[in-house]
Amino acid sequence: RELSPFLVVHFHGGGFIAQSSASHEIYLREWARALDAPIISVDYGLAPEHPFPVAVCQCFFAYCWARPHARLLGSTARSVVLAGDSAGGNLAAVVALRAAEEGVAPPAGVCMLYP
Repeated sequence: RELSPFLVVHFHGGGFIAQSSASHEIYLREWARALDAPIISVDYGLAPEHPFPVAVCQCFFAYCWARPHARLLGSTARSVVLAGDSAGGNLAAVVALRAAEEGVAPPAGVCMLYP
């Protein structure tokens, strides 16, 4: 199969205390089909067991890992988009800002659903 130029890095919602990538799987599968793009959904550590800034760090590291390893995921990473709902939307925004602060290649876009 040909590699997709697109890659979505997704962060689930749940108020930083609940949910997982599995709880969002139905719509993520629909997105992947509609976009013809791989989606990596990050299961970050939830509070209170994993206090701030654990989720931010884990999501940023996942983004940083995904870019150079995109071929393993089926993508060339020409266009990487961060996406998330609720707490995940907040994490998508923070990861994009942190990438800019740390000189990491920025995402092509950020999709935040009720952040």
